[in-house]
Amino acid sequence: MNLSRALAALCAMLLLSSCAALTPTGRELREADGQFQDRKYGDAAASYRRVIRENSSSTSTAEARFNLARTLAWHDNPQRDYAAAFLEFDEFLRLYPDHALAPEARNWRLVLKTVDDLKKSLDQLKKLDIKHEERRKRR
Repeated sequence: MNLSRALAALCAMLLLSSCAALTPTGRELREADGQFQDRKYGDAAASYRRVIRENSSSTSTAEARFNLARTLAWHDNPQRDYAAAFLEFDEFLRLYPDHALAPEARNWRLVLKTVDDLKKSLDQLKKLDIKHEERRKRR
């Protein structure tokens, strides 16, 4: 009896999850995911933004916002924008603090903040090196 209940619950979950993909929003989200998988990052980002803009109250909006942020930070994306990704992860966490993807979003945000801090430190070191070199030449 317990096995049949578990099987029925599994079938119900599969049916419900497949229904989400049948909605226009679900199809748009899957299309954006496909663009990401095909490394069409600009198209994927535009599609995720469209899902967010046109479906602000949809359950797919959280996933679209997370995936937009991930796309903007993705290592293989030639147009990656860490600052924009940080802001998108921040907005995701503001809107969906208890979402299943929130821990991963917090990790991404921490890594992106660390990268930004390192970049700032490197810029400061370069300026310091230039000043040091100028002083050395004047001696």
